[in-house]
Amino acid sequence: MTYSIIIANKFVNFKLIKTIKSIAIQKCLKETEVIIVNKDKNNNLHHFSNLFSNIKFKIINSNDKNISDAFNKALKVVKNKYVYFIGSGDTFYNQYVLKNIKKFTYDKNTQLIIGKVLIHGKCKTQVSNIFNNKFSLLTKLSIPHQGLFMKKDYFIKFGNFDTKLIYAMDYDLILRSFNNFPKFISLDQIICNWPLDGIGKNKTLKILKEYNFIRKKNKIINSLVLEIIYYYSKLKFIIKKYIIF
Repeated sequence: MTYSIIIANKFVNFKLIKTIKSIAIQKCLKETEVIIVNKDKNNNLHHFSNLFSNIKFKIINSNDKNISDAFNKALKVVKNKYVYFIGSGDTFYNQYVLKNIKKFTYDKNTQLIIGKVLIHGKCKTQVSNIFNNKFSLLTKLSIPHQGLFMKKDYFIKFGNFDTKLIYAMDYDLILRSFNNFPKFISLDQIICNWPLDGIGKNKTLKILKEYNFIRKKNKIINSLVLEIIYYYSKLKFIIKKYIIF
C-alpha cells in the first residue's frame, strides 16, 4: 500500500466533506487509507464508511489538544509507505494527483516527494514555487505540507510533531533534517488547493517569531545569522503591510 492520508478535524462541516470528496475521486484509492482524527463530540464520523464506501477509513475520535497532537495520534496507526497531511477544507487539485505521484514512490532512498500547491488568498490566487534546495528553508517554510508526501521512515528517524508549537510544527519537522537533508524529488505539479483560512490567518508576526524559535532550536546555522534573518523578515512584512509609497 502506498498512501496514508491524515486529516485533523475539529468540526464536521462542509469543509471536511469537500476534502473527502476530493479524495473519493482519486484514481489510486486502492493504494490509500484515510485517517481522520476527529474532535467533534457531536459526530463520530462512523457513517462516513457508508457515504464514501470506496475509501478505507480509520476514524480516531479524540479530544486532542492541538493539530500536532492529532497528527501524532494518526501517525501511530499509519500502515502505508507515504504519509500526506491535508487540512479540512483543502482539496486535491484533480482526480489524478495520487496516480501521477505513484511512479515516484518506488525509489527506496527517496524520503520526500514535493509538489506545488495552488494558494487561494483573499485577493489573489497563486502557485507556490518549485522546491529546489534546502537553503530556501532558511527564511520560511518553502515546502507547504499540502504539497508534501513524506515517507513513514522519516518520522522514525526524526520524530513526530512538537505539540508545544502553535503555527509552524511542519516547519520544525522539516528543519530537523536540515543538516542531513534527505533525498527528495521535486515536481512541477500542483498537488492541492489550499485556502488561506487556517490557524495562522492574519498572524504573520507570531508565525515569524515561532519560525525564529524553530530555527534556533534546530541549530541550522550561526545564531547571529538567524537573528538577522528574523529581523529582516519582520521588517519586510511591516514595510509590505503598513508602509504605502
